[in-house]
Amino acid sequence: MADAYMGWDFNYARKMCRRLEQYNLAWVEEAFVPDDLDSYARLRQETSIPISGGEHEYTRYGFQQIISKRAMDIIQPDLRRCGGFTEARKIAAMASAAGVTLIPHAYGITHLHLALAFPEIPMVEYFPVPCWDTLPDVDTEPIFFGEPQPQNGYVVVEAKPGLGVEVNDRIF
Repeated sequence: MADAYMGWDFNYARKMCRRLEQYNLAWVEEAFVPDDLDSYARLRQETSIPISGGEHEYTRYGFQQIISKRAMDIIQPDLRRCGGFTEARKIAAMASAAGVTLIPHAYGITHLHLALAFPEIPMVEYFPVPCWDTLPDVDTEPIFFGEPQPQNGYVVVEAKPGLGVEVNDRIF
């Protein structure tokens, strides 16, 4: 995967995708600002690399526009931004009906549960902690305690009440 984080214009994106096609990427993510759906749709026609985005979309109505315009091959809602489970279930149903792949944005217990609820979701993104975050002088506070971590590309979610994790009261 390659994430442009909204940094490209159409001409640059087309050139980059042509150069990247030989690497058989799973997708190019967020080539443009979120509302530039016309450029997303055009880029899909110009490259064999799947185009993804949607982490900065906040409602099912925005995802419906993405789907209607055929702007992305893969939509990536972030449950922390798009309205939680209730809205994500509606987005997942729309994607499934339209034949659009849904892969939640970033790793987290909420995204794991969404993937467990919808067998059409093929994976959940995972970003390993950068090496500098493990240094002794870096203070990191997790949102949840007990969040399962991937091992060898797989995650085991235990059958516990709720999300199966404890909220870290110190960060609120």
